[in-house]
Amino acid sequence: RGWGSSSSAQELLPTASDCFGGAWMASAVGDQSALRRRKAAEDEAAQAEASRQRRVQEVDVAEDEGEALTEADQEYVEYFRKKYGDNPRTDFLGIDGAGLFCVIYIVVAGVILSILYFSVYARNRNVFFSESKPFSV
Repeated sequence: RGWGSSSSAQELLPTASDCFGGAWMASAVGDQSALRRRKAAEDEAAQAEASRQRRVQEVDVAEDEGEALTEADQEYVEYFRKKYGDNPRTDFLGIDGAGLFCVIYIVVAGVILSILYFSVYARNRNVFFSESKPFSV
């Protein structure tokens, strides 16, 4: 077998044994990556199916306990699970729990105290800026 011993296009190309003396081993790298992608897609599909089955079982348990979900409620449940996942985030601006409570408490207290201050200021503006007694040191 040589480089130009035949007129066929297949025969014109060198083989692995021609280039590397027969010591070259074929590697299916492309096949491996395609196999990994296919396996990842199958695993993802299996995980989604398991998640769906778990949700269906949770709904069945809820119905058995007397908390029957209507079709509209079930539609809302499926929508929010699809949009936010099984464990929706409960934080706001990256803060949750006690930190979120403190922020809300400070904001609400600030608004209430500001309303009180401005209502007193609106009734007695001259108390804050009295011109009868100049300030002296």
